[in-house]
Amino acid sequence: MKKLITISLSMMCLLTTAFGQYKHFNEETKQWKEYTSYEEYIFDESQFIFEGTVVKTEGYWSEKDKMIYTSNIIKIEKIFRGKDKINLGTIEIVTRGGKVGDRGYEFLNEGAYQVGFKYIFFSIPSNYESSSLQTINSVRLQALTYIVYQKSTGRARGSFKQFKKWDEVYDYLGKQKNITIPKEEIQSDKKKDVSGSLNEIKKQNEERYARNVKASEKYIQQLQARIDAQQTKSANSCKEFFFSEYIDGSNAPNKNKVLEIYNPSDSVKSLNGYSIKIFNNGAPNPIEIPLSGNVNPKETYVVAHPNAEASILAKADKQM
Repeated sequence: MKKLITISLSMMCLLTTAFGQYKHFNEETKQWKEYTSYEEYIFDESQFIFEGTVVKTEGYWSEKDKMIYTSNIIKIEKIFRGKDKINLGTIEIVTRGGKVGDRGYEFLNEGAYQVGFKYIFFSIPSNYESSSLQTINSVRLQALTYIVYQKSTGRARGSFKQFKKWDEVYDYLGKQKNITIPKEEIQSDKKKDVSGSLNEIKKQNEERYARNVKASEKYIQQLQARIDAQQTKSANSCKEFFFSEYIDGSNAPNKNKVLEIYNPSDSVKSLNGYSIKIFNNGAPNPIEIPLSGNVNPKETYVVAHPNAEASILAKADKQM
């Protein structure tokens, strides 16, 4: 049967006075120190402030303390305080509580860190029994508090302050005492964020453009289908002669001028009574060419200039 015991204890001896002040008992000096705010207490007491990502968590049993602890392995990426004592790379933060087998202890005010999440830790050397896990940094820490990056919203959340975006955390830390901001790394991160944003915008634009092209092609296909259907319908419904082609060219001394007349109907049609009227250069009186003869269904009748090339005249049914 699984057992889970919830314990509510304070990590550090920190009291709040009736005037809203905070009093902390220092184990080394055996004296109380007053702070005007919890925030002031955190920045004054934290010996190590750094940014890192949780890469592993593992519970273990302490025979000495008869207690379950959790070893949280953090990959340090930026150090804001304590650079003389810790280095980039892995470090252990120990928290009270956790699970070992079917037994578990939970401390309500202890951090439960999630693997893969990015945090800024405000920490001190740990007086808890360490685990057997190995890290680059030999010092073991315990966190007073933290700020966690919420990837889904881009915001950051801490126990004493909320941030609309992660960059605001760096600006906030830069205003505190005894904090060193690795500006080149921060600027590099900001450039990466901007570059990532631009790449995302570019990707979205390319996807939007591809969708628009696809939609346009589909619309053009639909439009062409409607045009073809209308033309087919018009051609099927047309029963009268019409000019289906013309040539207006010259190759001296030839005059390659040709008119083609098409019979769209399903029966033989007579041209008797039809004529072609030509208005040369806008002349008010036309030259009239009477037509005669029959045109078979779906066939043409060709009228050509008498001075056209022989190959054209050979196909002509009448000369102008």
